[in-house]
Amino acid sequence: MKNWIKRKTQNITSEETATPSKNFTAMNSNSLYSHPVNELVSIIFRFDTEVKNLVKELNLAKDTLSSYKDDLPKAQEQSLLYKQHNEALQIECNRLAKDLNETTTTLCSKNGQIDLLKNQLFSKDELIQSYKAKIQDLEKQVLELQMTGINFQPGDEVSQLKMKLESLQKTNLDLQKQIPVFKYEMESIRTKMQDELFITQERAKDELERAKESHDSQILILKAKICELETFKQSYETLKQELETLQTQKNSQDEKLNNTLSELHQKTIKISTLESEIQNLNNTLIETNNKNDLTNTEILKLSQKLEVINTQKSSQNFTSEIKIKPLSNPLPKEIDIKPLSNPLPKEIDILTYTKNELDNLYKSLMKIINPSNSLAYLIKIEDFTTFEKNMNNIVMQVHEQLDEISEEKSWAAKARSPQIGKSKGRTPVKLFSCMADQDDAPRLIPKPLRPVQQVDSCTVLRRGSAN
Repeated sequence: MKNWIKRKTQNITSEETATPSKNFTAMNSNSLYSHPVNELVSIIFRFDTEVKNLVKELNLAKDTLSSYKDDLPKAQEQSLLYKQHNEALQIECNRLAKDLNETTTTLCSKNGQIDLLKNQLFSKDELIQSYKAKIQDLEKQVLELQMTGINFQPGDEVSQLKMKLESLQKTNLDLQKQIPVFKYEMESIRTKMQDELFITQERAKDELERAKESHDSQILILKAKICELETFKQSYETLKQELETLQTQKNSQDEKLNNTLSELHQKTIKISTLESEIQNLNNTLIETNNKNDLTNTEILKLSQKLEVINTQKSSQNFTSEIKIKPLSNPLPKEIDIKPLSNPLPKEIDILTYTKNELDNLYKSLMKIINPSNSLAYLIKIEDFTTFEKNMNNIVMQVHEQLDEISEEKSWAAKARSPQIGKSKGRTPVKLFSCMADQDDAPRLIPKPLRPVQQVDSCTVLRRGSAN
């Protein structure tokens, strides 16, 4: 039993030393939103390993608890055996005490018998003494009778008394011989019984002490085991609660991770849609740039033609025919100008004024269609309409001034402070095919097909001449 207790205490100490330290990962749910996905996944894996370790510790505690529960009936059986052995020893002690009482009673009875024998011997001695005194008296009487001369023969009574005296003396001698024997036997029985009683008392005392010590130690061990079982139960409950809290935290973390993954998926979808929108906007920007280049080429063509008209020295009469293409054509109508010989100063003033107005219109067009802070632009129909009206007014005014060249009017005054008037019954024409109708809603400018132009070294267009 002592070896078993020692082995169990060694197992308990080894298990206590073998239990690892509880190192948990502290996590704040508010700081999870700032972590990337890789750190969140690593946190979840570390959290899973910690939960697995806790489950292992919980299973180990369950195993130790079950082993203690299995060992508890054995300990209870052993304590019951010790209790039964203690009861048997108590019964044996009671039996020995009963035997001791019986021996003491027998010893007392023997002592009473000895006292009775002593009394009988004393009474017989007294009777012998009385018989001796009577015999002496009788002998004295016989002597007195003999002295007086009377022959006296003892009678039957005297002979009987002598015989009784002799028998009493014999029995007295026998009794005196038996008295030391009885005394020796009584002393031997007494010493033997005392020795046996002392031995049994000492043995019973030792057995009682050992049984009491073992019983007390067994009770202490059982109490310690009960305390350990209670502590294990409490630790089991705490571990169970911690496991439940960790499970709830894991569920919340999984939910947050799923939410973050769903948000990430939505953001990836948004990124893909934004990339597609950016691609569309880039395409639209390319279309707009192509449209801008096309407009620049058209305006530069007009400015080049005006410069050619300005530099030519031709006659006063010149004619120009303006051909308007259909609206489906993305390029503007070309202006066929016949060179004049010997231009007048009025004509030169008209051309310079027209060139300045066209430059201003070009700048306003660049302000409309070239915003610097957006990838795509929306041009309102009102802006195009005003631009188109201004351009048509300028062209119509050029036609009117060319018609009125023959008349003597002061064009120079108008050139100094030009006042654009209304067109005289002429139908305005659209110079750019990309312009929308007046009744249309604002729209994105479609991508025109840029015509392939051959660039030769003789005719080089000056870009940005209006600037």
